[in-house]
Amino acid sequence: MQFRKLEMRLVKISLPKMVIFAITTVLFFSLPGNILSRPDYGFSTYCQPCISPCAKHPEKNYYFCNTYDWTWENKVWTWDYCSLSENSDHIGRNCSSACAYHGEGYQWCTSDEDWGYCSGPFCVSQATELPDYGYSTYCQSCITPCQQTKSQNYWCGTRKWKFDNKTWTWDYCSPNSGVDFQGSRCLGICKFRNGLKYQSCPTEKQGGKGYCTGKGNVLCDFLPKFD
Repeated sequence: MQFRKLEMRLVKISLPKMVIFAITTVLFFSLPGNILSRPDYGFSTYCQPCISPCAKHPEKNYYFCNTYDWTWENKVWTWDYCSLSENSDHIGRNCSSACAYHGEGYQWCTSDEDWGYCSGPFCVSQATELPDYGYSTYCQSCITPCQQTKSQNYWCGTRKWKFDNKTWTWDYCSPNSGVDFQGSRCLGICKFRNGLKYQSCPTEKQGGKGYCTGKGNVLCDFLPKFD
């Protein structure tokens, strides 16, 4: 992956860091779309959910994380740059400006030496509407309401999608926010955990974990639909 040449450069402003952070926060929340909840391993610089910890490449001088398949410039990638904090870039240099989009499709900041990719405190989904019936636990668009079967599980109909070399036309879902696919109360946040491709939450049943549909499901807009 090559650096994109920036057509603009930040002008260094001698403002206190708290003022810069406040301005950045306002800019993030004024952007169209939704602020995404943070996955276990955070986001990459292009706002891809990391499915492995952000770590330094064993042979290169940058930090990266593994991701689901995503496309950029007609190529499919399985990794992306990341930073250990919002105050450093993908090389490990301290940021002298806020880590934000700054008009680009990725997050970046300037340092005393140059500029670099970084993982900011927020990621923004440009999606403003959910499918009529929401998403399933594997982020498939539901084409029927989430309903209960005789086995007490909740599910919805989907378009054909492939997973584990099988074709499916349905998936589990949560009837309401805060419960899993069996209606059991979630004891924690419903989200993607440990790099898995479905959402789950801790419950008193299912060995302490149950499929679920996250609140808002804005993260689904960034994940592959396996079709």
